[in-house]
Amino acid sequence: MSMALTRQKMEGKFPGIFSPNQSARLEEMVDEVKAEGIERDNNIRDELKEELTALTKEMRQGRVALTNDTRDLKKELTALTKETRQLARHTDEGLAELAEAQRHTDDELAELSRNVGILTKNMIGLQQAVGALSNRFGFDLEEFVAALLSPYLERYYGISNLTLEQRYFDLGKRVSEEVDLVGEGEREGSLVTVIAECKTTLKGSEMRRLVRKLKERVVPDLEGKEVVLVAVAMNVHPTAEEVGREEGVLVVPYSYINRPELGKREIGGRK
Repeated sequence: MSMALTRQKMEGKFPGIFSPNQSARLEEMVDEVKAEGIERDNNIRDELKEELTALTKEMRQGRVALTNDTRDLKKELTALTKETRQLARHTDEGLAELAEAQRHTDDELAELSRNVGILTKNMIGLQQAVGALSNRFGFDLEEFVAALLSPYLERYYGISNLTLEQRYFDLGKRVSEEVDLVGEGEREGSLVTVIAECKTTLKGSEMRRLVRKLKERVVPDLEGKEVVLVAVAMNVHPTAEEVGREEGVLVVPYSYINRPELGKREIGGRK
């Protein structure tokens, strides 16, 4: 509207300034400019429209993609929630099973503790019984050796009139030393003191202990007398015989004094 008014004003002024031909030419130029402006405006409007359409399309596509992504995310979240719930359920079940297993373990440990207590009590009773039996057997062994060793020594070593019995040697200061069997006999008209120790099993280490006991604590009390040291055992280890040879002690297995026909034993235990 404003363009038409402007052109009317311009056409009204053209005749007074320009010739008719010039005025006509100017009017044509104005029309051309106007047409170009309109065409340019149309082009701009078309470009804007195209850009707006493309932008709208992109927005719609973006909205669709966003919707799809949201839907996928929702599905993933739903699946994750389901897995989490399953995991929580499995965890609860696992904890319940663990608690049950722990309860069973506690029950088994309690039962084991009771059994160990009973076993310990029985072991103590067994040890006491074995100790009593050992003491009884040791006492009986001494009695047998006291009865059988004397004739064995008389037969093979010429020691007669020998009676063996348990004896305590007074070491002074209210200290005494017990010796299993001690007795005095005769050999070729001279007095001989026999000192014998009795063991169920005799090894080298025990033999050395016996030697120290007899030579350091007992024999000095018999100064001036002929002394024969004897060790009798149900089971004699070779190491005990070796110590006997080194220390001059007669080592005799019980079987030899119980069955004299087995022969004479030399110092240290050799036949």
